Amino acid sequence: MFEKTLDPQGNIIASRALDDDDQPQTWTVPTSRLYLHTRPAEASRSKAYLIEGDVCEVLDQQGDWLLIRYVSHKGPLQRWVSLDEAYSLTH
Repeated sequence: MFEKTLDPQGNIIASRALDDDDQPQTWTVPTSRLYLHTRPAEASRSKAYLIEGDVCEVLDQQGDWLLIRYVSHKGPLQRWVSLDEAYSLTH
């Protein structure tokens, strides 16, 4: 289930996935290197990536893409990851 926060005009300004206990849903990176994207499209791949075992908070999902929040030593970031890429690279 996704919890959405709307502005007065009804536009989504924030969202996050919740588990069955209404706690933020997390996802663990299943592959050695998973590139981050600025939007849910292959062409938006950045140089940044997560590594196997990194744990992220799931904010939204569009098809085979997850919008995640990850807190690194440099601070939090919010990016998209491809589930196709994540699971096709899993050994």
